[in-house]
Amino acid sequence: MLKFFTRMRILLWVLALVGVGVLVATQVRAKLAQAAANLRSLETQTVDTYPVETEKLKTSNWETWRSYYGQAKSAHTQNITTFEREIVKSVAVDVGSPVRAGQTLITLQVAARGAQVQSGKSSYEEAKLNYNRLKQLNAKGGISQSEVDSAYARMKTAEATLRSSQSTLQRTSLKASINGIVAARNVEPGEIAEAGVPLLSIVDPKEMEAELMVSKKDIIKINKSTPVEIYVDGVKHIGWVKRLSPEAQSGSGLYPVVVGLPEDS
Repeated sequence: MLKFFTRMRILLWVLALVGVGVLVATQVRAKLAQAAANLRSLETQTVDTYPVETEKLKTSNWETWRSYYGQAKSAHTQNITTFEREIVKSVAVDVGSPVRAGQTLITLQVAARGAQVQSGKSSYEEAKLNYNRLKQLNAKGGISQSEVDSAYARMKTAEATLRSSQSTLQRTSLKASINGIVAARNVEPGEIAEAGVPLLSIVDPKEMEAELMVSKKDIIKINKSTPVEIYVDGVKHIGWVKRLSPEAQSGSGLYPVVVGLPEDS
């Protein structure tokens, strides 16, 4: 009898657990059905739309620019000077005058130099006649060969002196060696031109350049392929690196960089 009641109690507990499980499952299905219904209701509602524009991004290198100031100058210049101290006879050009290679720009006085050339000619002709005379005497056995050789040496010395005087005379006409424009005139007719002192300055405007002074930290980043923008009176021009110095300028510690300028700048 006791076993019977025990079995009945276990059966009742099992039935109770089954009932609770069925109840929980029923509630879960009900909630899932309600959630599905809510989702369908949201899908049927009107959704506001907004236009969207897309753009494809492209990779690019990061560029760092530096600004420097420089002075434009001609890449080709000529300073007209004289080799000896002389009086200026005439000056054929003024500042701004166009000149061509080979054109005479300054004429120096030639009186003293002309006299030197005439004296040299006379000495050379005399030495030449003396050499020929002694050469004929030597052929006849009248004098030794050493006397002929000495006469020949004197003749060659006189010839060299004559050529030097003629060369000096030609230098009284100072000429341009490049095509360009007169940028400076430092002498007037009647004044004394000192040897080595610039009398005229000629520049060729077709090839201009600018020299910039660059710091040590920037010079290592610059080469001939470095892009350069030049601003002249507010107008941008494209330049290029022509050359750069491997040594810093004494005193400033800056490195000179020469930049080429376009012809229209």
